[in-house]
Amino acid sequence: MSDSEEPTADTPSSATEPVDSAAASAPAESGATLKQTLQPVVMLLGILTAICVAAALKATAGVLIPLVLAIFISYAVTPLTNVLSSYRIPEVLTLPVILLVMVGIMFLLDLVIVSTVEDLSERAPEYAEQFQSMIDDIDAKLGLRGAIGLGGGEGEESQLVQSLFGAATDLTAEIFGTALGFVANLVLILTYTAFIMTGRRALAANLTRAVSHEKADEVRDMLKQINQQVQRYIGVKTVVSLATGILMGLTLWAFGVDFALFWGLLGFLLNYIPNVGSAIAAILPIVLSLLQFDGLGRPLAVAATLIGIQQVIGNVIEPAVQGERLNLSPIVVLFSLVFFAWLWGFWGAVLSVPLVASLKIFFYHVPSLKPLAVMMEKTAQQAK
Repeated sequence: MSDSEEPTADTPSSATEPVDSAAASAPAESGATLKQTLQPVVMLLGILTAICVAAALKATAGVLIPLVLAIFISYAVTPLTNVLSSYRIPEVLTLPVILLVMVGIMFLLDLVIVSTVEDLSERAPEYAEQFQSMIDDIDAKLGLRGAIGLGGGEGEESQLVQSLFGAATDLTAEIFGTALGFVANLVLILTYTAFIMTGRRALAANLTRAVSHEKADEVRDMLKQINQQVQRYIGVKTVVSLATGILMGLTLWAFGVDFALFWGLLGFLLNYIPNVGSAIAAILPIVLSLLQFDGLGRPLAVAATLIGIQQVIGNVIEPAVQGERLNLSPIVVLFSLVFFAWLWGFWGAVLSVPLVASLKIFFYHVPSLKPLAVMMEKTAQQAK
């Protein structure tokens, strides 16, 4: 009788197993449903947060740009301080010397910019007349007045000439107005730089202590990657930009183009802007050579030489030295250039690549943001 009763004793427990599994799966299903319901809300909040952050960054540009510039200047001069430290020269002595040298360089740049802009303004009517004469010569040979919609009146042509030349002058003035603004804020920027360089080691140590012990190694690794990549990018970009500016200046001086030193300085500054900076730096002196010289022989030689310099340095030398360490997609570089140029103007365009490279490294160390870092890459990395 006991043998026949054993199945009946097990029957109730076996019957309750499906009920228990269904009850256990109910919270999981409700949690998944809740997650799917909240996902659009989270995305909307993320978009609104990004818009608010962008608006705040733009509104506080006057305060943040000197601070961000100071951070990247500290990256640029750190290799020099490391070299001097290897000779057992204390940092308390090397830092003031470096800052004083920077002040002297900026003062000389200020003199070059101001004197050149004044000379360019004085000679503007002469260049406008030469431009008008060039249009007349082209029209006499090709008859372009009707093709470009001019009725032949000198007043209408003169207005077109003044508009074109005024646009070029405004562009040059805006670029160097930004540079002069940098010189005007130099004391504030160098003060920030001094504090950052003296306190950077303590800041890194405090960041690692502020997180849990498990996360400390990850934070140190993230800071190390940011330091290495940004420092190398700025160092290589500075050397390449300096070479570009020197070669441009020497080329224009050899061809006798006016303001060769000025255009070399412009080439140095604009080469920091990815993709388009070096092209803009070459276009302006080429246009000036067209206005300055009779015929097309010398302007074409100037254009060919400058374009050759840009192509060799930008497409051969710099990629070979810089390598693929940043691993940023060209689309990401382009959009970051447009966004940061809108956000902070000239200096936003200059800082766009190192800022985005730093953000990519940060995203890689945050699990929820890691997909964004992967989407920003030019080539896929091995999973971490």
